Amino acid sequence: MWVVISGPSHILRGEPPYKTTWDDLLVPRVAMKHVSPYEWADSDDVERVLMGCLDYEPGRRPPIDEVDARLKQAATGELSFPIHADIERELMQEDERNLTGKIQSEQLLALEGRFSYPYKGIYKDKPVCIQQINLLDPRALSDAMRALKRQIRLWRRLIHANIERLHGWVLSAGTEPVISFISAWYAHRNVMEYLRQHPDTNRRKMVYDIAQGLGYLHSKEVVHGNINPENVVIGDEGNPRLRGFQFSYDRLDQLLPPDIHSGLSPRFVSPEFLNGLTLIPDQGSDVWAFGCVTVEILIGEPPYSYLPDVRVPVVAANPRRPYEWGDLDEFESAIAKCLAYPPDNRISINNVGDILE
Repeated sequence: MWVVISGPSHILRGEPPYKTTWDDLLVPRVAMKHVSPYEWADSDDVERVLMGCLDYEPGRRPPIDEVDARLKQAATGELSFPIHADIERELMQEDERNLTGKIQSEQLLALEGRFSYPYKGIYKDKPVCIQQINLLDPRALSDAMRALKRQIRLWRRLIHANIERLHGWVLSAGTEPVISFISAWYAHRNVMEYLRQHPDTNRRKMVYDIAQGLGYLHSKEVVHGNINPENVVIGDEGNPRLRGFQFSYDRLDQLLPPDIHSGLSPRFVSPEFLNGLTLIPDQGSDVWAFGCVTVEILIGEPPYSYLPDVRVPVVAANPRRPYEWGDLDEFESAIAKCLAYPPDNRISINNVGDILE
């Protein structure tokens, strides 16, 4: 199907696939990275049909008789893409807990940007957290769906006292598809906000609990990829839970998050990722981020607190320690080993948990 449709696309555009790749020998390498052979800016209905035919996943490409029917509809102006139905079908393949129409919240129909801040809803008379994701760009729909399906596939199977649980998802009606993930609602969605309101909290116990959650992830061969204070929520009983799995992946993933480079907080990113020695965060990167988060929990200061945000990536990539160490006890020494460089010298999260315990 890919070959069949590339010809008509070439005819319509007057340009070959992958025209920006100057060397034909490089085309296979580019194609293997799942890069679209054409840019689809300002696409019309005919090109939207062709977009579906050039999806990386063969199972998502429509049969040729369906393509023919849709092209005829596009020619007469009668084409109507069943985008919502397609999205619902694909999400159901990963998780059958479709809570559409069962969550009460006035904000569910509002478009608030691609990734909105979590807000409260009601499900069966209990408060729930709604994390809304708006698929605003049809050209990026395939990549966005792959990322969403990965997130659901990973998150739904994570069951641990220090991991936020996924309860289901919602697909909102409207012109643009809006998907929301549903989890438990906690008043404290940020660990540092919680500590400001509860300064007498046992912070070392909190650090230990976070280590247990991360150790569980790594035992399942899952890399979190984006550990920072915003992704540590505090339950009603005061125990921390890791959340924010949009950049997570495991050993089964062949397609990694495409926008991870623009979605991470530099203060919590490992030096080897910032300086390009690793192309994607790994378990060692998680341990570095854990170290940064836990030191902030213990002393109340973010990593590189002496630097403005714009300077952090340059200094952190060198690398330079995010904190200065004084005399350390055994507990603090274990955290300091999380921030060792090069990464081969870094402690594993399992060893951290053993020492902290």
